[in-house]
This record gives sequence, C-alpha cells and structure tokens, in this order.
Amino acid sequence: MEIVRAPATSALLHQFDAAAATQGRQAPDAIAGPSASPTPQAAANNCLRFRPGCVYRRRDREAPTGLDVAAPAPPQPAMEAEAASFMECLLQVQEQPLLQAPPQAQRAPARRGKKQPPPPRRKSARIAALSWPKGDTRTKACYILMKRLGIVQDDGQSSDDLLLRYFSLFRGPLTAMRNCRILNWNVRGLNDGARRDSVSERVRDTGSTISCLQETKLQVIDDNVVRRTLSQHFVNNYAVLPAVQTRGGILLAVAESFFALSNIHLTTHAITATVSMRADDTKWQITVVYGPQGDNAKLQFLQELKNIPCPDHGRWLILGDFNFIYQAEDKNNTNLNRRLMGSFKAAIDTLLLKEIRLNGRRFTWSNEQDTPTLTRIVRLFCTTEWELLFPSCFLHSLPSLMSDHTPLLLQGEMQHHHNACFRFENFYTKMEGFQELVNDIWNKPVKRRHNLSNGYTLNYPGCIKGHQTVAKRENR
Repeated sequence: MEIVRAPATSALLHQFDAAAATQGRQAPDAIAGPSASPTPQAAANNCLRFRPGCVYRRRDREAPTGLDVAAPAPPQPAMEAEAASFMECLLQVQEQPLLQAPPQAQRAPARRGKKQPPPPRRKSARIAALSWPKGDTRTKACYILMKRLGIVQDDGQSSDDLLLRYFSLFRGPLTAMRNCRILNWNVRGLNDGARRDSVSERVRDTGSTISCLQETKLQVIDDNVVRRTLSQHFVNNYAVLPAVQTRGGILLAVAESFFALSNIHLTTHAITATVSMRADDTKWQITVVYGPQGDNAKLQFLQELKNIPCPDHGRWLILGDFNFIYQAEDKNNTNLNRRLMGSFKAAIDTLLLKEIRLNGRRFTWSNEQDTPTLTRIVRLFCTTEWELLFPSCFLHSLPSLMSDHTPLLLQGEMQHHHNACFRFENFYTKMEGFQELVNDIWNKPVKRRHNLSNGYTLNYPGCIKGHQTVAKRENR
C-alpha cells in the first residue's frame, strides 16, 4: 500500500474513507481468515492505513502464494471527477470576495498634548474695554443706547439737537448710578491679614460703595492696606483717623466710580467729610464716629458732636459705634446709666437727628458670655433733608464670625413693590366730601356703554370689563 499526503481538508478525508468502505477494500490480515495470525508486515500495513491526515491508494501487486485474493474493484469515474472538481474549487483563487466587508469610518489621528480649555463665556471689564476701540465699556453702552434710540445712525454721525435731547433724558438722578450702599462695622482690628481678607469678602459680597470701619487699631493705613481690606476702587478716596496706640481708629472710604470725598475734617473721635455723587453732583455730609468708654470721655464726645457744624444744604448722615444707648430697650438688663442716656438723647435733639430704623435685629453687640449682655450701641442717624434724598433707604444687619459687633448695611435705594389692588376701607364713608365724590363719578358718562338684555343701560365704570365679557358671549 502506498501512502500519499495531500492538502485535503477533513471533509475530503472522510469522503475518501467512506468511498473505501463502500468498495469493500479489506486489509491483508482480514483476507487470510480468522484462524491465521497476522504477520508483522500485515500489522505494519494496518498501522500505515489508518494514519490520520493521509490518503491511501492500493498498489497493484501479485497475490501471495496459496491465497485466493479477490480482484480490486475498478474505481468509479464519476467519483473521481467529483473529487477533482472539488479540489479545483478549493485551489481556485477568487479575485473578488463574495461578501464585501462593511466600510469603516476613518478615525482622525490622535493628537498628543494637553486638552484645550473651552473659551470663557464672560469677559472682564478690562478685556471688554480692550475689544472696544472707541473707549471703555461705559462709552460702548452709551453708544449702543444712542443707536437704539435712533440718535446715532449706522455711520456714527449724530446731530447736535439729538445729542442735547439724549443728555436731557438723563439729567435727573439715576438710581443705578447712585448706588449708595454703606457698610458700617466695628471690625475689632485690622492688624491681621485674615481679618483684612474677611472684611474684603464682606465688601465684595454686599457690593458696598461706602465703607465705614471703626476700631481699626492701626496708627498708619496706606494704599496697600486699603487695597487688601476693601478693593482697588477705594484706594484714591479714603480718610483715616489713626488709633491711639492700639485703641480706636476709623477708616472711611468711598468707591471712586460713584462718589468723591472732600472737605475732610478730623476730630478726636470722628471723621467728617463731604460726599459728592458723580451721577448728579449732589453733595451731602457724612460723619463716622467711634465713642470712648469712660463716663467723662463720653460727655466730652457728645460735646464734640455738637460742635460739628451742620452743612448749609442740611443733608447729614452720622453713623458708627457710639458706645451709647438712649433707651432702656436698647439693653437686655436693668444695669442702666440714666444720666448718660439723657445726655445722649439731648444731643440727638439738639442736632435735629432722626434714627434710621434697623430691620431684622434688636441688638448689635454681645460680650459673648454664658449670660450675655446685649446692647445696641451701633446706630445711624440722619437729618430730614438726607432722608428726603434717599426716601426708600433700608438698614439691615449682616452675619459676622470675626467680631462681636454686628455689621450693618444701609441701602440708599430700595424698590418697594406696592400692591396695585384697590381695597375699600370703612372709614372712607366718614371722610369729608366722600358722598359728593361718589356722585360725581357715578354720574360721569363713560365712553362705551353696553345694553343689557332687559333694556337698562349701565354707566358704572367698574363693571365695564364684566359686561364686555357678557357682550362677547351674546355675540356668539
């Protein structure tokens, strides 16, 4: 038997094995009979025949002597043709695959390096001013408003008459440009960087434009201290009352964008200056005080306040830590000095001052003991003329963690939303001229009348809206 190796698949090997079984091919040891023992040559032939991965073909040879060997069956031509055709299909190279591969999207090559941050959505005032070639942001806002009002054309030209009309629109005081927000606070020392940062954060959060700080405990306050404690906007407009060693000290600063300080006058326990509002050039006087502790020093302090002259226009604001009370309800216990209370009340009456009401808190100082003593010694007073300048001013307290004094914020402009709903009060009928007013309004003809279904005509103005609805329903 001849062994021929061929590059056939497993299916082809099984096909040839089945064909060999159908042809009745037998091994030499099977032909010899059951009684004959297999020779070594026959055993070798059997091992070679069933070697895996090989194709076997019987060689024509002479039959051994004394044995009747059957002639091998001739191979079938149809089977050989099928096998040859099958091998041809396996060996044939396909020029184009039967199934096309799905198209793959081309990926961009990976970029090496840091990821670029997204562009910022907001621009600071400095960057916005740089992007506007004609001036700062205020000039840009003015130009845009003039363009929307039709004063400036697309080419940028404008007439003098239109410009005068534009400036006349803003001749009066503007609430937004006044921006009067006064912070009054006894900070208990600015000789620590952490305290300065805390005050700066409070000024930034409240948007204060005027800062009045008492008990700074600093003998020298320069631009660097003001810049870190408040901000850059207060550097060019501030006044300082130095502390006596480590006691006292006052800092008054205003934002130069809205106000200007002038006529600064220093006394033992107070700073007095004139504040000019850049929006409408209105002037008013401010006095920031820090009262002493001793009884005799307090009486001298009251005389010092009386000696400060009131301005000719009468607009005067006095605020600070007075270390005084003038009412029994300003303290949570009965340990009161009635003589000093009366002196303080007399000084208030002499100066014709009115206290600005504090909202949301009764006391402004605590000694922070287990049984605390609570007093209201931080106050704000004003004259009637100053109150007419800021009729909707609002004073409220702020939280504090670094000082035992409560910071106060005075907002000069507050927009109070009043309810437009009309409510009839019972005392209206008792007012003089009520019946005559009702008769005149009742008999006054209206512009539009609605005839009811029963033929009556309604003249009462308050029911016009309701009968308009009735008329719409009837027309349907």
